[in-house]
Amino acid sequence: MAQQTQVMRFSDSELDIIKGTFLDNYELLIAVRKVMLQMPLGAVDLAILLVFKGKDELNKVMRKTFLPELDSEAPLGQEIDLWMILPIDKMTPTEAYPHLQANKIAIDYIDQQLETLKDTNKVGKIRLSEMVGIKPDETETYINNVARNTIIGFTENQLVQLRTLAEQNRETEEERKLRESKDSNK
Repeated sequence: MAQQTQVMRFSDSELDIIKGTFLDNYELLIAVRKVMLQMPLGAVDLAILLVFKGKDELNKVMRKTFLPELDSEAPLGQEIDLWMILPIDKMTPTEAYPHLQANKIAIDYIDQQLETLKDTNKVGKIRLSEMVGIKPDETETYINNVARNTIIGFTENQLVQLRTLAEQNRETEEERKLRESKDSNK
């Protein structure tokens, strides 16, 4: 029986891209946060963000990070998409519906901002600043604020994940074999 060596949903080449892009590059992580949360970008930010322009593999990694989709090649236990993060099984349909609407807004927004990351001249229709606050309709107010909070929290989590993945040391094949032989001798 062949041993599965991939233990996470990112491949070795994707981890190399993450490490090569984000290791010791806190400024880039902050610039990505600014794009994802539609914060003002300065000249330095714009220059830093050029790393995404025309870099298909890097942009695929960003999409996989921020908008994960079901993947038949994902390791067991790591299948995820953004529709799975909602605990709707604990809600009635009436309770779940506004959460589903908020999630749809968040997914559309993240997709829009990933396109902006590739080209900072793009301005999307969905505005984070318009989601906050009180609207005339209480359901709309609730949906918009849940979407906003989801976007902010998810963005922060994904940026921390990118930093963590960039900083992790990956063992070589020789190191893995040595570790496994030591483990089997115990």
